[in-house]
Amino acid sequence: MVIVLQCLERYDTLAVLDPEIGSISWSSRQGFVSEGPASICGVASRLDGRILCFYRHGGALHFRSDDQDFELGHTDSTQYQAIERGLAEFSILREGQPLYSWAYRRPVIDPPLELDPTPFVEEEQFDVCLFVHNVLSSPERRRRIYEKC
Repeated sequence: MVIVLQCLERYDTLAVLDPEIGSISWSSRQGFVSEGPASICGVASRLDGRILCFYRHGGALHFRSDDQDFELGHTDSTQYQAIERGLAEFSILREGQPLYSWAYRRPVIDPPLELDPTPFVEEEQFDVCLFVHNVLSSPERRRRIYEKC
């Protein structure tokens, strides 16, 4: 069974993840063919040379970085810190110990948010790691996101 993910950078692009073999293919919304109704069950992003996915499968949230997949338990947490010169550090913690850590270049937002005419646009809509951190930091949001998947 494949999982359909919304591309964070382009609304018209979907990522199709096969979690059994770890393959990801990209498709336009118009070119996407499904054997049945397909729900969007997460997001995918190309960020600083990696493919990152955040999705729900089998009732559990998952974070995927290239070929590494982490099922996120109810007590797993994240740390996110924007650091100097456009860099950020993101970590997934299990029982307080780092399970995954990554320092990366934050995406350049053009136009800057303060000039963007789109209502309610936020930085997490451009940075998947910040999005994951914000979701996992909110118990209600964590429970409800992609709940139909």
